[in-house]
This record gives sequence, structure tokens and C-alpha cells, in this order.
Amino acid sequence: MKNKYKVTTRLILIFILLQAVQTAIPNFIYYQDFDISNLGSYLTLPLIFTGAMMHMLSHGGWGHLFGNLSVGLACFMYIEAHKGSKALLKVFFISGLMALFTQLIAMPPGAVIGASGAIFGCFSYCCMHFGRSRQAKLLASMFFLIYFLPQVMYLANPLASFSNVAFAAHIGGGIAGLILAAQDLI
Repeated sequence: MKNKYKVTTRLILIFILLQAVQTAIPNFIYYQDFDISNLGSYLTLPLIFTGAMMHMLSHGGWGHLFGNLSVGLACFMYIEAHKGSKALLKVFFISGLMALFTQLIAMPPGAVIGASGAIFGCFSYCCMHFGRSRQAKLLASMFFLIYFLPQVMYLANPLASFSNVAFAAHIGGGIAGLILAAQDLI
């Protein structure tokens, strides 16, 4: 039997493997995050690229991983089944890079870790493409707004800077997914 969710399966396995290594070797998290204040230590463009990729394949803990998978798994499967493996990779990585860029602009300096922005990009992409009926699109839009609006409200709150949640990354990734879906760039 052919696995039609090859990329989805591989992404999930990478997430779990990296989290298992992080659990076994706690200092490994410093190789998984992207920290703008350490940009000089990356030295070369390939290392900057590697850091940017690692941050979006990693999570801040098992709870973060399972929370992301509660939404991400369905979104990954939907995109891969309806648009293909390449489309899933494009949406995931473009949304993840936009999430990182947005977070670094909104709340520098600091380390960013987590696939949340990339997953929110996949989620917003799915919301734009979900169903053919008006009712399905309305329902998907409502789910998106229920998640998106609190992110904006949290980011506007001065106490958000004391949180470990990358609200700007969620917003940036979500907007990237919307743009990719709206413009049919993939």
C-alpha cells in the first residue's frame, strides 16, 4: 500500500525525533532555536539557514509538540491530499520563515523555537481552501478568526513580552498561509 502522506509522516517523525533528543540532551535546545542576538556566531549563510530551518522543526516541549500536532496533523494531511507534497513543503517552510521574520521584528532580541508559526500558516491555508460551499468557508473563517484575533490581542498587551509564546510568529505564519492560498503561489 502506497503512503499518500509521505511528507506529513516525515514531518511528524522529525518533530518527535528532535523532541526526544531535546528531552535526552537538554542543552540540545540551543542548537534548535534561532537567536538573533547570536547571529554573529552563525558565521555563514548556510548556518543561518540551518538555524532558521531547525527552529521550525522543533518545539519547546512535549506539550508544545502535541498542541501543534492537534491542529497540524489535520492541516498537513489536507494540504498533501489536495495540493500535493511539494505544496505542503512550500506552505510549511514559507510560513515558518515568515513567522520567524515577524517574531524577530516584533520582539527582538531573543531565541525563537517552534513550528507554531509554520503550522498556523498551514492552518490558515486550509481555511482558505476548505470546502466548496459558503457554509464550509464561513465555518473555516470562524475557526481562523477564533484563533487569530486572540493572537493579535495578546501581542498588543504589554505583558505579552513576559510570555514564552511567540504571538508575532503565529500572526506572521498565518498571514503567509493566507497570502499563499489567496495568490495561488503554490
